[in-house]
Amino acid sequence: MALRWGIASAGKISHDFAVALSTLPGSDHKVVAVAARQKDRAEEFAKKHEIPNAFGSYKEMAEFADVDVIYVGALNPQHLEISALYLEHGKHVLCEKPLCMNYKQSKQLIDLAESKNLFLMEGIWSRFFPAYQYLRQQIKNGVLGEIKEVNVAFGFDLSHVDRLSKKELGGGVVLDLGVYAIQASQWGFQDTPLKVIAKGELNEDGVDKYVEAELQYSGGRVGKLVFGAKEELANKAVFKGTKGEITIPLFWCPISLIDVDGQVKEWPLPKGRYATNYARSEGFRYEAEAVRQSILKGEIENENVTHNESLTIAKVQDDIRKQIGVVFPEDNYLKTKKKKMPVLKWGIAAAGRITHDFVTALSTIENSQHTVIAVADVEMTRAQQFAERHEIPKCYDGFDALSLDTEIDVVYVGTLNPYHYRVVRLLLERSKHVLCEMPLCLSLRQAAELYRVAKERNVFLMEGMWSRCFPSYARLHEILLADCIGEVTLIQVQHGSRVNSERVLLRSLGGSIALDIGRYAIQLGQLVYGCAPIDIKCNAHLNSDGVDVESEFIMDYGQNRKLAAFISGLEDLENCAQLLGTQGEIKLDNYWCCTSLTRPNNITESWPLPPAKFEFNHTNSCGLRYEAEEVRKCIEKRLLESPLFTHAQSLELMCIEEEMRRQMGVNYDDVLSLDL
Repeated sequence: MALRWGIASAGKISHDFAVALSTLPGSDHKVVAVAARQKDRAEEFAKKHEIPNAFGSYKEMAEFADVDVIYVGALNPQHLEISALYLEHGKHVLCEKPLCMNYKQSKQLIDLAESKNLFLMEGIWSRFFPAYQYLRQQIKNGVLGEIKEVNVAFGFDLSHVDRLSKKELGGGVVLDLGVYAIQASQWGFQDTPLKVIAKGELNEDGVDKYVEAELQYSGGRVGKLVFGAKEELANKAVFKGTKGEITIPLFWCPISLIDVDGQVKEWPLPKGRYATNYARSEGFRYEAEAVRQSILKGEIENENVTHNESLTIAKVQDDIRKQIGVVFPEDNYLKTKKKKMPVLKWGIAAAGRITHDFVTALSTIENSQHTVIAVADVEMTRAQQFAERHEIPKCYDGFDALSLDTEIDVVYVGTLNPYHYRVVRLLLERSKHVLCEMPLCLSLRQAAELYRVAKERNVFLMEGMWSRCFPSYARLHEILLADCIGEVTLIQVQHGSRVNSERVLLRSLGGSIALDIGRYAIQLGQLVYGCAPIDIKCNAHLNSDGVDVESEFIMDYGQNRKLAAFISGLEDLENCAQLLGTQGEIKLDNYWCCTSLTRPNNITESWPLPPAKFEFNHTNSCGLRYEAEEVRKCIEKRLLESPLFTHAQSLELMCIEEEMRRQMGVNYDDVLSLDL
């Protein structure tokens, strides 16, 4: 006997679902009813798809006895209400994704289905395509080894689509495209993420139009996701294991995949009686048949999209939306009791050249939510002069007094390198948030200890890798994810100027051209390739004090990917980075503080910096404003680290630098114990 379907909502997706059902045997599936809020729409839909019963309300169809299961294709905010209505009337339910607007609603609906002993499933149709089933079997059979990384890019220009752009319609990419990206990561790992890190862009209606998220699982496994409605992205999912990888193009509705051996496997779809609104919607047939099989077996959930899996996905979506600041009326329970911080109060540790630039950069932020209320230095006279120039109300003789100021929220540390560890640790132990100029410390051991203390004290700590906060870097990331230049195989960096500063030239001051400007090249490789190098070859010229003043290094990231950098404190160089890909290249001028980027076809994009009331000591130092804003946003969201430059990435850079110093013969062991 055929499974009798009712369709709730007579929209585009419901049309596609009905078309897909028409590709299945009529002896197994039959659409017997459709309901919409306007009866004429239901009747028009019924006529087109030859459905015998059309209703002008969802309740009428709920009271119709000759229906076994309801497909809910309504807008997101209506999913809970409509699905619950049919469950209350004894109907099984297949509800379009997302199951509901948030975790709380999803749990409420699942609890209702389980209490009624009725089948309920979130319509994550991707998982029922043969390509997904094949992938799962390959993973189970150990063909890929242990899955270590899942990369997903999913995006189109959907700015004109109201259901994605309007808050009242439950819009945003997290609840639409994001479901597919999250479920792909979950399908690969079959586990619950330990941590979610996300950032995104919102439109004028307060819903997300672009998101980057990292799902961190146990054992260092990670899902790297990007999805957006701004432009077309690579639109594929890559499952990387210790023995190989599988790529699924158009992964949300795949009819093919690239197997571990590089061979393409294909599963063609049949055509329905009508054209569909969305690509490959005939693939709903796989999902519909799985629903039939589960109901025949008396199951209330399907093993491919269990209730627990839907709740896990809902939690991840809630977490992402909370981090990027998207709130719907249904999210009252997500709101925190503590109000947003109106103004971030800064303390400044050291009255030097870089701290001058930082405070000056803060003054350029329009409608600023930053204020500097104190400065400290080991020389009181310097602190007083700095405070007078920058109109800072308080100044302190030494950093201990600064750490005891209860009005200060966060401290910017701009001392000389050897003193970072002691000053930062003092501040962390006094429960101050900290932004510390790079390098965070002179040793990996010290840095790991500071991150441990920050976590223990539940305070924010960030090493000042300001490059990552520039708009140009966000744009670079988008271009790379969109696969505009293909696979990057080489990064070339030239960075140099004639240096006469003692802090760079003297070992007692933690001097090093590699620690100073060389770090920018290393972090670029880390950002682009997303991993640490597997091999490092470094040559350096040391001065009479045993400090590297010029270095050349090549880093091999495997899979024919390299970084080649020449860093000099002896001569002026071009100061640019070039990313060479298989299909084009990108050039970053002043790549460490980049305000212009040249894409393929010589298209240049620029992000000019505003004027300031004082001159800066260093190139593009006004860009420190971006770093300060990132700190404010992180603290406001109660994050302990920035997703733009995480603690793990900071430690990875220091690990690389320790190997470089070993090869160069530069040692700081006696400097690490210096007192202030």
